[in-house]
Amino acid sequence: MRIKLNRVKIPQYLSDFRAGVAVYLATVAFSCILLFIFLDLGNSTLSTPFNYAGDALYKSNEVKTMMDTGWLFHNPSLGAPFGYNRLDFPRFDSLNYLLMKVFLIFTQDYAVIINSYYLLSFILCALSALFVMKHFKVSNFVAFYGSILFAFLPYPFYRGIPHFSNAAYYMIPLSVMVLLWTSLGLFFKDGKISKKYLLSAFVISFLTSLQMPYNGFFMAVLTPAAGLSGLLKTKNFRSLLIAAFIWFSIASAFTIEQIPRIQYQSTHGVNASVAKRSVTEVELYSLRLSQLLLPHFKHRIDELADVKDRFDDTFLHTNENKTSYLGMWGAMGFLFLLFFVIFSKVDKLETTYFRNISASSILASLSALNIVAFSYATFAGFSAMFAFFVEPKIRATNRISVYVAFLSVFALCVVLDTVRRNVKPRKRVFVNAFLTVIFFISLLDQTSPKLIPKYDAINENYKHDRQYFSLLEERLPDNAAVYQMPYAFYPERGPISKMTDYDHLKAYFHTSSLRWSYGSARGRQGYYWNMDLAERSPAELIQRLQDFGFSAIYINRLGFEDRAETLINDLSNLLKQAPLISDNERYATFFLPSADVADPPNLAEPYKLGDTIRFSSESHPMVFYSLGWAKPETWGTWTLGKDARLAMQLDGSPPSDDVELSAVVQAYVTEEHPELDVEVIVNGEQVDQWEFVYGESAGGGRKAVVPADLVAKQNPLEIVFKIPDAKSPAELGVSSDGRVLGLGVHELRLDNISSPL
Repeated sequence: MRIKLNRVKIPQYLSDFRAGVAVYLATVAFSCILLFIFLDLGNSTLSTPFNYAGDALYKSNEVKTMMDTGWLFHNPSLGAPFGYNRLDFPRFDSLNYLLMKVFLIFTQDYAVIINSYYLLSFILCALSALFVMKHFKVSNFVAFYGSILFAFLPYPFYRGIPHFSNAAYYMIPLSVMVLLWTSLGLFFKDGKISKKYLLSAFVISFLTSLQMPYNGFFMAVLTPAAGLSGLLKTKNFRSLLIAAFIWFSIASAFTIEQIPRIQYQSTHGVNASVAKRSVTEVELYSLRLSQLLLPHFKHRIDELADVKDRFDDTFLHTNENKTSYLGMWGAMGFLFLLFFVIFSKVDKLETTYFRNISASSILASLSALNIVAFSYATFAGFSAMFAFFVEPKIRATNRISVYVAFLSVFALCVVLDTVRRNVKPRKRVFVNAFLTVIFFISLLDQTSPKLIPKYDAINENYKHDRQYFSLLEERLPDNAAVYQMPYAFYPERGPISKMTDYDHLKAYFHTSSLRWSYGSARGRQGYYWNMDLAERSPAELIQRLQDFGFSAIYINRLGFEDRAETLINDLSNLLKQAPLISDNERYATFFLPSADVADPPNLAEPYKLGDTIRFSSESHPMVFYSLGWAKPETWGTWTLGKDARLAMQLDGSPPSDDVELSAVVQAYVTEEHPELDVEVIVNGEQVDQWEFVYGESAGGGRKAVVPADLVAKQNPLEIVFKIPDAKSPAELGVSSDGRVLGLGVHELRLDNISSPL
């Protein structure tokens, strides 16, 4: 007797689910394989950073600070004796560090964390792109290829560890999905706004801003275009409300992330010296059509790389914008979107996708977003007007290239998938083979062995540093302070001789019980204290450092033209000792006697009532500066920005009588800027307002009475000059000087009432 078995038919939804899971797993697996190949991970070590110079050190410091202190803002191991404070710099990229905190469960090695996150970002970018394309019903086959090519653009290889938050662009596909929902009217179903879509849009917009403010800002730039497209498509004015809601979501993230900085600056003043950006920089770092379409300058084919090098050398303003190459696949998609009006009437583009939306409609929305993105970010584009009339801090508009890349890759995927759908099943195998060939050619075009980090050299330097700084840590007591030379302000100092920016941070990476002088914020008290030290003789330097509890002087010899030979000889003679030299002769350290690390001194300079503080360069006035001062000149010092502060530790007991603040000053007033008001604030309370008028009372002696109880309110005493209408010569068209000048101070004194100045 025969038993007949019937084939069990698997439901379509289950078959689709299995295929979907398979393509996600394939994307993860293939991404891992490509990372292993294209970054030569077999020769790397996770416990050594993939990049160990320049901005990579800045980013590594962020990770180690988060690891050691819990977050980014403060670090007692840096900026000694004042400490490290991150709150003057406006970018935090919080989402990246929140995700990295998860890695702390598995490791306490900052290099492992930053390397792992960088590698993970490739996989997240691929999965994000795959999710969005599958959401719009692009086939698994085409979506897989598109997502891999998007994740493996040249951009993240060039950005690398130094700009890992730029390289981790996994939120961009999701933000484009929200923009397409808006543009295509997908927020509405049966005339009602979908709460699910609304909540998803809020979360995605919010996280896009937290991941990197640039991406949040670019999403905000594209949102009005999406809202207007939605209005035209649906004839529903609520599309504009959706766009406003997306703006609100982005702004919420910006605001919440900046609250600690706003609170800090409301108390301690706005530091105009950090993250200064010029309007002209927007044009300098703008997006260029040629950089999107021409092969990248480290292309695997030497002839193409040479052509690109010659091209870059021929034209001005070639900088980080040369990392914008879209790859073959992306370039074809970009050109298609630019000329979409020619192709929009092709019948086959009416193939339907998600919620019966035609390919033509999706491509029209992508084209509109692409044109807006390019028009905003390109040279002399709308970004130049935004920088001039609104805010120049969003200067590197070439970074919108990743948005352009996803729009372009997605567009070509829709086109190719539409072609593939309209081919008879028997011939589809040939189409698949053709797409596979194009995919691998594009992948090879985007990647290059020239982009592999120099692991051997990095490992060698890292090993030398670890050995030297570990030895220093053994020789010094816990909590010892080490002064680092040459002085380099933080952040964005740039190279000093052959010493790269942020090089002093390497000492911190390899120690856990020492305090290092590097890292005090430019424009704050520690900056002026260090600037003053840099002008003193070696003998004065030693005495000042001992007074402030330092145990050693560390020298990075690459920061001196003579490899610090003169300084080392002077210190050797004064300290009667030979320095501890590193094996590679890059570092030298002297140990200071009798440094009392248990009892740190007052950080403000001592001041005795009746003494005159002269603000000329030869008088060392910078020891009193705490915010908003230019470098002293032979006549005195200008205030910088709209808030200048002095701090002084009053000797003795507080005065019983009122005190007179006397100063010899001059205001920066001109025919174009004839009046200036200066609020004089002592220990948090305004005591006077000085008024200056061009040609009448622009300078001379000025006085203010300070009540005795106000002087006694706090010590160190703080004097603040608030100058809300301060202007730069460049603003007034007087000269190219971009410094915001307010009050020029010759001398200042606190004394009993009516004592002569």
